[in-house]
Amino acid sequence: MPKSIIKLLAAGIVIIFLISSNLLLPKIIFAHDFCQEFYPVGLLIRQKQANLIYPDLNTTDLKKSQFNTYVHKLYPSLPKNLYCPYFYPPLNGLLFVPFTFLKPNIAELAWVIFNWAILILCLRLSRIFDQDLKNKFYYLDLFVSLITYGPIIATLWVGQCGIIYGILPICLGLYFWIKNSTFKASLCWSLCALKPQYLIIPVFIISNYLLNNKYRLTGLKMFFGIITGCIILILLNYIFFGQSLLAQFLHCLSINVNMDQGINSGIPYQLYISLPGSLIPLLTGHSQYKSFQYIGLILLFLANLLISAKIMVNHDFSTNLAKIILLILAAFNLVFIATHLLYYDLVIFIFIYIFIILFNHKNKLASIKNELTIQMQNLLKFAIYSINFYGLLIVFNKTIALPGILISLLLYLYFMIVKAGFKFSENLIKIP
Repeated sequence: MPKSIIKLLAAGIVIIFLISSNLLLPKIIFAHDFCQEFYPVGLLIRQKQANLIYPDLNTTDLKKSQFNTYVHKLYPSLPKNLYCPYFYPPLNGLLFVPFTFLKPNIAELAWVIFNWAILILCLRLSRIFDQDLKNKFYYLDLFVSLITYGPIIATLWVGQCGIIYGILPICLGLYFWIKNSTFKASLCWSLCALKPQYLIIPVFIISNYLLNNKYRLTGLKMFFGIITGCIILILLNYIFFGQSLLAQFLHCLSINVNMDQGINSGIPYQLYISLPGSLIPLLTGHSQYKSFQYIGLILLFLANLLISAKIMVNHDFSTNLAKIILLILAAFNLVFIATHLLYYDLVIFIFIYIFIILFNHKNKLASIKNELTIQMQNLLKFAIYSINFYGLLIVFNKTIALPGILISLLLYLYFMIVKAGFKFSENLIKIP
């Protein structure tokens, strides 16, 4: 059977699964992030009860928060021991208000369709790498690859917001970055503050600019852009919701939240935390070494930053290949440092894979031979298939799907990408 037919069948199964589950399994859907967090927040904003979104300043237990009580009244079928916190800025909730005019499970289906539209927009933005490509079937094939990628399926299944608040700002910023409009790029990247772990990517990229003597002024311009964007977001939160609600939001973030939900759901604990948080329990048998985890996060970021700075020190940051290398290293920083390794942050890999495919396609048409990007494309292709296979293991046999397998895979791919990056540095490849 042709590969394209298999991919279309897989896409059909995914679409049918996501649509039918929302229509036929409402009680299961009510336990998803969209119904537990985003739908109630949109409903409270619509009902002008935004003060119930976050715990009051005297509450220290999220299970006793007013929002958790409201969610359980909204969905009486939820387990009593399940707590439902909301850790996003109040401004995010405005996006969910239109969905509250629908029943919760239908609203989540509408959210899935909305995210598919966002994926199409992100795909169109990726055309910046190959604007001469007019083959619609080629882009259809890429879209099928997107919607059949395990982490995207998982993101849509639970109704998370990483695509709209993470992937879209990254792609918007990338569009302007490739056009060398660095200030506009950093303004777009500031939207990642609405899904804060994705800020790791632009912060890493801008840090590389700041460490390079030749591009330090550009880095400062980008730094000013992202700070300006974040200040605008803070002001919008203040204008729409006021100081008291922002104080409640910050208080909510300060409350210590354990990860019992992840354990009870049957998902391996190591998939809910950062790489240091994954390794420490494996090495010590304990998961409560938070100070060591934070130190590990800082060291990981700095180590990756120093490696990338060494790779890029003598090269032209205006070339697309240099930007791809930076983006890949930034993506690994994201998945090593941020939480939810399998579910949300690995989504970024499929987009980088698509960027490289389009980059290589354009260079192939221009008769430019580039073994480095072909190697990176093959590595990321291997990563995507491996992540998909690991996701299937999680679904069908959690005992076999040891967390160390995913960690080892990511570390192997990282070291191979670094090796390819140093090859780029040594060969002084320059491709516009």
